Amino acid sequence: MKIGVTGKFGSGKSTFCNFLSRGKIKIVSGDEEGKELLRENYKTIFDHLGLIPTKDYLEILKDNIVKDETMFVKYNNWVYTHLPDRIIDKCEKYDDVIFDAALIFEWQIDYYFDHIILVQDGDFEERFRRVFESKNGVDKNLYRLLDKYQWSDDRKRIFSDFVVENISSLDNLKRRADEIFGKIFNT
Repeated sequence: MKIGVTGKFGSGKSTFCNFLSRGKIKIVSGDEEGKELLRENYKTIFDHLGLIPTKDYLEILKDNIVKDETMFVKYNNWVYTHLPDRIIDKCEKYDDVIFDAALIFEWQIDYYFDHIILVQDGDFEERFRRVFESKNGVDKNLYRLLDKYQWSDDRKRIFSDFVVENISSLDNLKRRADEIFGKIFNT
């Protein structure tokens, strides 16, 4: 069973995936796959963007894409061309897998998954607060860009098999994961 879990940054996708997996189903992270792709290809990407690659490539990339939105779009276009196939190849290694990523629909890989679950929660400020606290400070302008180029939850809702409103407690989020697990795996 291939399950995609999507939603905006800071919506609770990763926590939901952990509950849904019950410690038994492999979780593949879109964020981690993207970081690995960047690490492996930063020189090619920097050449594509007209930047000089250095050991501090993450900081340089972040600074430049926050300053220049066209560079952000150009970077995303490169990633959108290379990451989807990598993700599918990784997920193919497992009979049952949960893929955790904000951009399943934007990457046009939703067709691959047996079920898509949308986790949604709060407005930009609430989601940013969570990310800021969990990652020990991040650039708000970068997250505004990320948010701007993602589909809205309303649009994702149309194409999702399940919608999880993460608006109360972790216990409630776990209950919803258990309910959906039961429906997907007929338990």
